[in-house]
Amino acid sequence: ACQQSPNPYQAEGLPYPPAPAAAAGHFDPSAYPPVPRDFALYRSWSWRNDQQPAGDDWASSQLLSDSLSGGLDQIGLRPAQSPAAPDLHVSAQLDIVEVEIIQPRETGVYYGNGPYGDDYGVGGRFPLRSSYRQALIRLQINFFDAHSQQLVWRGNAEVPSSEDRTEQAESLRQAVRQALSNYPPH
Repeated sequence: ACQQSPNPYQAEGLPYPPAPAAAAGHFDPSAYPPVPRDFALYRSWSWRNDQQPAGDDWASSQLLSDSLSGGLDQIGLRPAQSPAAPDLHVSAQLDIVEVEIIQPRETGVYYGNGPYGDDYGVGGRFPLRSSYRQALIRLQINFFDAHSQQLVWRGNAEVPSSEDRTEQAESLRQAVRQALSNYPPH
């Protein structure tokens, strides 16, 4: 069966050669992943460039900034008090877009019935295409680190709009909640 013969392969290990002398003083930060950001350090905010987000004829600047302030408060971010510097600068962009939603359906007439359901027999089937236009609120919220001015987080939302003024405010609050739902990132 098995012959007892010596293994022709020998485990040999040579040490790694020493690193070049220049490598001791050189640091390449791109060789390492970035340090994870601690979002718990962000507690206060202010508007980026001290400007509230621009409104439009659908939603005023005041309605948008009030909705954003309420949403930021819900996730634990408070407005910075005057003498204190904020941790975050916040900007937002609101767009109302109209999209066409297409709902394909199939319909047809059949004569006969078989063991496999109503589609057994003689007849035909043809597609019907129905579509309608829907106004959507697209909201983008950006958080910038107040010290480094780097973008640290971005949230997006898209919710159906309404023509009724009271429902518009609720749609805007829903868009803010949806955009902020992934903050802080895990």
